[in-house]
Amino acid sequence: MYLFVYGTLKRGYHNNVYLTGQKFVGEAETEPCYRLFDNGLFPMLVEDEDGYSVSGELWRVTREATLEIDLHERLYNRRVVQIADPPTDRPIFAYIYKEKIDDSLYECDCGVWP
Repeated sequence: MYLFVYGTLKRGYHNNVYLTGQKFVGEAETEPCYRLFDNGLFPMLVEDEDGYSVSGELWRVTREATLEIDLHERLYNRRVVQIADPPTDRPIFAYIYKEKIDDSLYECDCGVWP
């Protein structure tokens, strides 16, 4: 499975340990239909047809790794996302925040976290 990561799962961040042994495909960017928010500890990706592109990384992950990440990312739903210039015809997934976004949260309007 292909997984787009945009926050603490990226290389150099503490949750990248969940991707140990998985294949880093490269840098990636979404189509401009998302928004990215920051609560100070981690980012939250939400769908928005009037959004912008979000930068991150693309990984090829095993089913076992995906199931482990699913347990960790329980504030999110794993969903198919639209990637600009995808390297594959296969679906690419990301973790979309499933709660309502609080108006006090900082929006990463440049599409990059942190």
